[in-house]
Amino acid sequence: MNFSKSKLFSWVMMFGLCLNMHAEEPAALTRNGGEYYFGGFKLSDISLVELDNNLKSLSARVDLLDQPQAMIQNVSGGIILSNLIFDENYSPLSIEQIMLDNFQYRNYGIGGNVSISSGQIKIKAAQIDIPDQGNFSMDSLLLNNQLQIIETGAFHIDGINIDGNIISGDAEFTDNGLLLSGELDYHGRGVFSVQNLLIADGQIVSTDQFSINDLNIEGNIFNGNGQFQNNNLILSGNINFAAFNGEEAYVTNLVIDENGKVVSSEHFGLNNVIVDKLNIVSADVVMNKDGYTITGQLKVETLDDTKFEINNLVIDYQGKIVGPALFTVSDLPLGCGMFNGSIQLDDQGFLLNGHLLLTEFNNAEIAVNDLRIEKNGSIGSMQNFAVNNMPLSCGVF
Repeated sequence: MNFSKSKLFSWVMMFGLCLNMHAEEPAALTRNGGEYYFGGFKLSDISLVELDNNLKSLSARVDLLDQPQAMIQNVSGGIILSNLIFDENYSPLSIEQIMLDNFQYRNYGIGGNVSISSGQIKIKAAQIDIPDQGNFSMDSLLLNNQLQIIETGAFHIDGINIDGNIISGDAEFTDNGLLLSGELDYHGRGVFSVQNLLIADGQIVSTDQFSINDLNIEGNIFNGNGQFQNNNLILSGNINFAAFNGEEAYVTNLVIDENGKVVSSEHFGLNNVIVDKLNIVSADVVMNKDGYTITGQLKVETLDDTKFEINNLVIDYQGKIVGPALFTVSDLPLGCGMFNGSIQLDDQGFLLNGHLLLTEFNNAEIAVNDLRIEKNGSIGSMQNFAVNNMPLSCGVF
């Protein structure tokens, strides 16, 4: 069958209208040297077929990683154009098919109906595949020619797991990641309402500040405010300390990692607390992965209520001494004499090394090596000792 040029042109135009070019504004086809652009997007893998009456058919791919104008490389994959008919002026007349090809945004697979208009890519009835979390539906997603998201439809997420946090709520895509407002179940320890929770690359990047009640942190109960920063939970508020007999203190910038473990905190004060039978009169405390690091003053009832200055004494979250602390003492009353030397505090009690001056024996001196005194005040053991100038009934020992 033979067609005139005008009839063929009319047929092609009708064909294009029937197949719909999926663009609100017509996408122009341009050529720059040997390169073709459709809607401002560079084409690759081009196949050209000459048709009658100066018409051509083009099939190609928009490779999203090969766009010279793209500023943000959050997307990957491509868009396939099949049988794009255009005239001698490069005016598109019809297209048989336009489809997504392994399109991903921040490693989220995205499917749906795609169209290209002048400088924009629009995906309607989008399906979002979040790795290991399932598929979710979204109305639309619009990107500009720099591959930045400029418009996104909201969609609902139910029960995705980010490092043990179960998150549900309404979400949308942004150039920075997935933005969500809803509920967060924090490691099964409590459910909290969160706003503007940002997820990128499988991690929680940030949130607005939110209220927290009765959160268990290493056996301690926290009440206050929190927010996520770079996958860590940052807390500021009151803590009821199990290791310190229920004493409370206000702690700021308490950092909890993605596994729910303490990383660090700002300094805070505690006064007159009992820890493992020891009375901490006053202390500057920080929290970290090992427990509490304490610097301050310690009063020991079993050593005649003697007060010691302690530096970086480590107590774990069960209230046990982890790291030994070493003090130097002078004229410490001990038994029938005065002790001078060093005392090491550990989880068993006190270990003394130095000299004991026996005031009741004419100031005779005993060299003390590894004298163990239990926390209840009883003497445990001593490796050996030396005696100098101790008077006995028949002489001097």
